[in-house]
Amino acid sequence: MNSVSIGTILAKLRKNLKLTPADVSAMLRTKHSIALSPNAILKYEKDILLPDLTIFLALCRIYKCHDILSA
Repeated sequence: MNSVSIGTILAKLRKNLKLTPADVSAMLRTKHSIALSPNAILKYEKDILLPDLTIFLALCRIYKCHDILSA
């Protein structure tokens, strides 16, 4: 089985929606009251950091992803 990192999947989902890391940062702040810099989002996508559960679920909502494994 070919494994793909969570970061790779998050980057793909964001890019499919044509969102920038700054767009996602603003959406997290306004819709979910989560202060996260665009740089932190890029670190998640590069697997430098892992999002905690609250941030991960918020990202899934923003990306309209209900099954991360099929993304």
